Amino acid sequence: MPSSQTNSRIYKSLISALSIALAGIALQATPAHAQLLTSGNAVVTVTVVDVLSLVVAVPAVPIAMGTLNDFQNGSSFTAPAQLVASSNRPYDIKVKSDGDLQGQLTATGSSIPISNIVVQAAPTLTATYTSPLNLSAADQVLISNAPGAMAKVYDVKYSTAANNAAFFVKGGAYTATLTYSITAR
Repeated sequence: MPSSQTNSRIYKSLISALSIALAGIALQATPAHAQLLTSGNAVVTVTVVDVLSLVVAVPAVPIAMGTLNDFQNGSSFTAPAQLVASSNRPYDIKVKSDGDLQGQLTATGSSIPISNIVVQAAPTLTATYTSPLNLSAADQVLISNAPGAMAKVYDVKYSTAANNAAFFVKGGAYTATLTYSITAR
């Protein structure tokens, strides 16, 4: 006579075999339908980070007032490719001075009002300059609402007016520091 453990094993084996057989019958009884995937979606995300940069590539601006012609007709200096602006949005470029032109060495103690220097800017190779702007200690917009661009290069022209008595001062070097800044619109 078989033991109860043996009977239990036999029943478990029969139940397992019956389950497998029923599953096979169920699979055969269910018609198979193939699914065809003809399209799918993908989400593209572009993260734009604002870029805003201004490089002053030509830091020295020498304006010569050394000849009769310079005093009578004015003098100028064009700094080619002086400013390099990058912005992914429209922008303004502003300029301001740290104060008046101050005499150095032999001209110590003398000064020339910075407003006697006129500045203009133009995209390199275009010669279409902005309106003349007299420098001052206050921020002033030199380039207004320029379209977004990367590495946009500007020539900057500095000049003095003809017969300007402000330059009738003691000979020597007169300096002021200009600060250029860029702001997005």
